[in-house]
Amino acid sequence: MAERMNATNQSRTSVIAFVCLLAIFVFFLLAMIVPYMLALLMGGILALLTSPAYKFLLRKKYNPKTAALTVTLSMIVLVIVPLFAFTVVAVKQGLVLSERLSDDSGLSFLSISQYITHLTAVKSMLSDFDIAGAQARSGIQGVLKTGTGAILAWFSDLPKMLLQLLLSSLACFFLLIDGKRFIAWFMDMLFMEEDLRERLIESVQNTAISVVLANLAATSAQAVIVMAGFLALGVPGAFLAGGAAFILAWLPVIGPVPIWAAGAVYLYLHAHAGFAVAMVCFGMVASVVDNVVRPLILKGHGDMHPLVSLVAIFGGISAFGILGVFVGPLLTAIVISLLQVWPMVGGRLGVNIDVK
Repeated sequence: MAERMNATNQSRTSVIAFVCLLAIFVFFLLAMIVPYMLALLMGGILALLTSPAYKFLLRKKYNPKTAALTVTLSMIVLVIVPLFAFTVVAVKQGLVLSERLSDDSGLSFLSISQYITHLTAVKSMLSDFDIAGAQARSGIQGVLKTGTGAILAWFSDLPKMLLQLLLSSLACFFLLIDGKRFIAWFMDMLFMEEDLRERLIESVQNTAISVVLANLAATSAQAVIVMAGFLALGVPGAFLAGGAAFILAWLPVIGPVPIWAAGAVYLYLHAHAGFAVAMVCFGMVASVVDNVVRPLILKGHGDMHPLVSLVAIFGGISAFGILGVFVGPLLTAIVISLLQVWPMVGGRLGVNIDVK
C-alpha cells in the first residue's frame, strides 16, 4: 500500500514538473513570436482568401508547391505591392496637405475660418470672431502637428512593415500547402472530435471569412469611388482621401461621408458649386455601392450587427493599429462562429440548449 502511494505521489510530481516545464518554455516561445503574431494572422487570412485560386490550380494539375507559389507571387504583385505603393503616395500627400493647411495662403484654416466667420448665422452666434478663429486655428494646427508626427513615424517603421509583409507572404505560402494538416494537428492537440472539427471549420468559413470578405469588398468599392471623385473633380490629396475613405468605410453609419463632404466643401469654397454637387453625387453612389456589394458577397450568410462591428473595429485598432479595421471584425466573427458551434458541444456535455 505504501509503495502504491509512493508511486502515485511520484507520478503526480512528474506530471506537475512536466506541466511547469511546458509552461516555462511556452511562455518564452510566446514572448519570442508575439511581435510576429499579427503577420502570421494576416498570412492565415490571406491563405483563406486565396484558397479558391489555389484549389483551381490544383484542379489544373499543378504541383501543390507550384500552385501555392503562383498564388502567393500573384497576390504580392497584384495586391500587396500596389497597395503598399498606394499607401506611400497617400502618406506623402498627407504631408503636403498638412503643410498647405498650416500656412496662410490658398486653402488654409485661416481662409476657411475667415469665410465661416463672415456667414450671417455664425455672426449671430459668436461675439468675438478673431478670438474664436484664433482658438480654432490653434487647436486644429495642434492636431495637424500630431498627425504629421504620426506620418513621419510611419515612414520610420517602413523596414518593420516590409518584414511583416514578407512573413505574411511566407505564412500564406506554407498555409496554402499544409493548412489542412496544420488545422488537423491543432485540433488533435485540443482533443476535438472529427465531426465537431468539421462543423467548426465550416462555421468559420461560412461566417467569419464571408463577413470579412464582404466588408473588404464593400469598403474597397467605396474608397475607389471617393478617390475617383477627387481625381475627376480636381480635389487635392486623392490618394489620401481614398485611404481615409477605406478606413472610415468600415465604421457603420458614418462611412466615408466626412471625406467626400470635405471634398465638396473644398470645391464650394473655390467657387465650383457645380463640382461640389457632383462630389455629393459621388458620395451617394458610394453609399449605394455598399448596399449592393455586401449582400451580393454574403449570399444569405448572416452579417455582423453594426454595434458589434463598431466595437470590434475600435478594439482592433487599439490592439493591432490600422490593420485592426479588419483583424478586429475577423476575430469577432470567429468568436461568433465558435458560439454557433456551442449548442453541439453543450449537447454532448448534457446541457440542454434551445437553438430555436
